[in-house]
Amino acid sequence: MDNPLTGETTRTVELKRASTITTTPVRYLWRGRLAEGKQSILDGDGGVGKSTLVATMIAAITTGGELPGGPRLHRPRNVLYLSFEDDWDDTIVYRLEAAGADLSRVWLVHAVHETTVVAYRDGAPVLQTVPRQIELPVDMDDLEQIVVAQEIDFLVIDPLEAIIGDKVETVSNQGMRRVLVRLHDLQSRTGLCVLSLRNLNKMQSQKAIYRGGGAGSILWTARFGMFLGRHPDESDQFVLTSTKVNTGPMPPAEAFYLEPVETGVTRVVWTGMVGYSADQVADNKQEEDPDTSLAVACKWLNTRLVFGPLPVKEIEAMVAAEVERTEGGRKKGPPISWRTVRRAKDRLGVQHRRVGYGTGGFVAWFLPSYLANDTYLAKLEEDLDKLKTRMDTPENDQESILVQTEISIAREGKVQA
Repeated sequence: MDNPLTGETTRTVELKRASTITTTPVRYLWRGRLAEGKQSILDGDGGVGKSTLVATMIAAITTGGELPGGPRLHRPRNVLYLSFEDDWDDTIVYRLEAAGADLSRVWLVHAVHETTVVAYRDGAPVLQTVPRQIELPVDMDDLEQIVVAQEIDFLVIDPLEAIIGDKVETVSNQGMRRVLVRLHDLQSRTGLCVLSLRNLNKMQSQKAIYRGGGAGSILWTARFGMFLGRHPDESDQFVLTSTKVNTGPMPPAEAFYLEPVETGVTRVVWTGMVGYSADQVADNKQEEDPDTSLAVACKWLNTRLVFGPLPVKEIEAMVAAEVERTEGGRKKGPPISWRTVRRAKDRLGVQHRRVGYGTGGFVAWFLPSYLANDTYLAKLEEDLDKLKTRMDTPENDQESILVQTEISIAREGKVQA
């Protein structure tokens, strides 16, 4: 009998009766949005609070808490947070703290160290180690090792396109499906819940379900799709809606606003269920009226920061004074609120950074045009020298602090908000 040809492939098809399959209930981390062993997608434009909302999810998951609509999580879980846009030291950790997360249960991949033989010297290999960010599908096996070793239950990828290696086109359905199917296999083995964030594409006429960037197969392989956008009626609020739920009915839309905290970041404050669909939120095109509260707040904030940075607490105090004057009838025009000023900060591109540490530290806001200006810096140093000679009153002391803030910002960097 002839030997079979090398490389010859045979195949068999395995069948199962549906009656032999053991059913298991869906185990939700957030009903209709996040579940064990399932992939979820969160779509939204920049500036609508996607990453801040993620911090709220992580807080509930790491502390055994509850998100709107439940269920209550009866045990804290570990999280792997792969963020490729924000910095951990001045943004992400502050967001997680503001949301109430257990930081000891949150992990990040600091770097993947790749070692290559670049030459041989006297018969011995010469090695070069280069750090890089984690990529899929190249590092899928390493990712599984991390998930198993650290008992990770929730993986966040922010944004999804940043983790995909150069050899895969994020707009290719075939390429992305291969990556996501491998990720799904990992989830099936470990029960891992995965949430991937996407920015929106430019096709504003499309339905919300098609607005996420990248290939269509990204949402096809997900069990849950979410869309986050601005509230159609409340200009300082946002609405989280659903575009896809494969395990049951669509959860109701939830509204929230972003409340600022002393560290310069914001946290989610839920305001309740609303009756908007994802398409209604995606089609929300709010045109700015020059007499609206946001336009007034933008002008107000720019006027106060044009001469240099100010501590957040001082800006808050000025806002409170404006509110008092408006409510007392001593000032006409649309009222401003702290939440509206926060939106004005984003609209103007106002930057923030922490100045100093401990009880003497504070967060300052400043216009980006005041960064790294040598002439301006020299003038500030002159002003500070003058202030040091007359520090007898609290007012002068406060003025000195503000000038030092400006010098610190100009010296130490172009810091992104």
